[in-house]
Amino acid sequence: MKKKEEIIFDVHRDAAQTLKKEDNIIEINGKKVAKLRFVIGTNHKDWEKNLQWAVKIQKKADEIYPGLFEPMLIDKNYYNQDLGKYATLIEVGVEINSLEEAENSIECLVNVIKEIL
Repeated sequence: MKKKEEIIFDVHRDAAQTLKKEDNIIEINGKKVAKLRFVIGTNHKDWEKNLQWAVKIQKKADEIYPGLFEPMLIDKNYYNQDLGKYATLIEVGVEINSLEEAENSIECLVNVIKEIL
């Protein structure tokens, strides 16, 4: 039997101190949506597979929901992404986004994942 790979999302909000809330919101289908950002750590052996997975998601999101994602942040940590080939940290908005805005962005992300799988 072939081993199944697990998809792992470590969900956070960005603690960046945004000057204006409008900088981190877009409108999709008439709803205010918090922007998303992947954070990829390079301090483990499978980091490139995590990056490829994130790029695949972000490219599809750019087709369906242009502007949903901020540019990726890539650095030397590992953020528990050593747990699998499809493990990513995703930031959902910033400290000043509402719960509704964050939920709207997750709804978009789910639709993107459905398209990929």
